[in-house]
Amino acid sequence: MPIPFSHTLATLLSDGWRLVFKEPLPEGIRQHLDRLLFFGAGMLSARILSAVVQILLGRTLGPAHYGELTIVTLLAGYLSLPIAGGWGLAFTRVAATQDDPQKSYQALKALLLICLCFALAVAAGVYLLRDPLGAWLNLPRRLMNLTLFMSLLYAGWILAKQIAQAFQAWGTYIAVDLGWAAILLLLVVFLILLGQSEVTAIGAAFLAAYLLSSLAIGPRVRRIIGSGPALAFARPILQHGGFLLLNGVIGISAYSIDRVLLQRFLGPQEVGLYQAHFISIYGLVISLMTLVLTYAFPLFCRDDRNAMGQNLKRICWLQYPFTLLLSALMGLAGLYLYDYPISAPLFICLCLFGGIQFHGQIKAWYLSSKGAAATRRVLGSQVLFLGVAVVLLMGLVGRLGMLAGGVSLLVAAVASLVYLNHIEKDLAP
Repeated sequence: MPIPFSHTLATLLSDGWRLVFKEPLPEGIRQHLDRLLFFGAGMLSARILSAVVQILLGRTLGPAHYGELTIVTLLAGYLSLPIAGGWGLAFTRVAATQDDPQKSYQALKALLLICLCFALAVAAGVYLLRDPLGAWLNLPRRLMNLTLFMSLLYAGWILAKQIAQAFQAWGTYIAVDLGWAAILLLLVVFLILLGQSEVTAIGAAFLAAYLLSSLAIGPRVRRIIGSGPALAFARPILQHGGFLLLNGVIGISAYSIDRVLLQRFLGPQEVGLYQAHFISIYGLVISLMTLVLTYAFPLFCRDDRNAMGQNLKRICWLQYPFTLLLSALMGLAGLYLYDYPISAPLFICLCLFGGIQFHGQIKAWYLSSKGAAATRRVLGSQVLFLGVAVVLLMGLVGRLGMLAGGVSLLVAAVASLVYLNHIEKDLAP
């Protein structure tokens, strides 16, 4: 990132911070600005390429087959969680608190052994249950087989990013994230040009992109050789990671259950239309959340004196006008490119959901960074979100159709945020 641009942005940010918060820009933020700009540019590029892929697939496959691919990727997200979900985040906390690099690589060795064991268990479980699960979701065996392989390679890709995050190796993180999006776009375009645009062929492109981009973490992984015993780090990773895993399982269930239940009750056509709205409106908010939370989580873990808490509260409220406007503009542009019909009520629900969810996630991740005890409390917000979302969606889907998904997410996000505000007061020193 050019220095003059960084200097100009730092000046604007400093002036804006002083105007809003009536205090100078914290030196810690100024010190991280260059790296944050580099990281943000890489993440933004990856999200743009990913959005291009989604729109291209939506137009090429049509709503029904696009809905099938959506369910496969969502299931892969669910099934990858026991492999990499909680353990990788727990490793991030362990590595962020180590002064000796050798200890960090011993912890990495423990992480990889834990993930390998869970990968074998997940693969066996999915293989045995693929037929009954496929019957419940109205998915043929070929798509369940694709789901099995995608779960394993997606987990490896997530793990590669978590390792880079733990070492704050942001160049490697961008290589994994942006590399996946670039490889996938090239493969999808190639397949479309060849006329091979069925769901299984596109799924194979996803698999190749996950595998190839994950190789960027190889140099870090090789350094575990000769690093020493790893057993001492297995317990803290399993202990804290268990709560983070449960949190993640409930979290991804909460934010994906809408499409799974729509597939169950309405079929892939409605899932495809709903996914187009969701990606167009909420996709950019997810990108901003990922950027902020991925970069900030190691910093949260070091904030033992809770010095960041007050500023984060202000930022959470100030993001609303920006998030709502951006969601609306990007949603209109995205749905125009998809060339799918627009549901105005669903559009409004998802725009509001984006702002409230951004607020809640910043708060939840900051509280979770304080250790296992705080993570247990945050878990309650995810349980509440999931319960409210499922009850509302199942109760409304018969009358509202796919709009029930947007309504359930919005109400659940409000309930979760109210709960997080309550436990934040209890956890305050």
